[in-house]
Amino acid sequence: MAQYFNVNQLKLVSAISAEIAAQCPGIHVDSEQFNTIIAAANMVKDAYQTQSTETKTGGKQRMTPDFVSPPAPSLGKRNKCCCRGRK
Repeated sequence: MAQYFNVNQLKLVSAISAEIAAQCPGIHVDSEQFNTIIAAANMVKDAYQTQSTETKTGGKQRMTPDFVSPPAPSLGKRNKCCCRGRK
């Protein structure tokens, strides 16, 4: 039996925006950046609405959409905020 989750896109957008503001106080977001935040929230929402299937051993196997890319490389010892000094 497949299990689906209804993730609230608006709350995700708000949470992502709040985290960016916490990491980079005083940052201003333009329309292109805000559209990227919305797209990211949509991707997360879609990922949780993807079907899960039962494997032959009885465990769950996640069906991952083709558009999911690998995780970004670690920033290492860089500053927590990468936007300082940018205008």
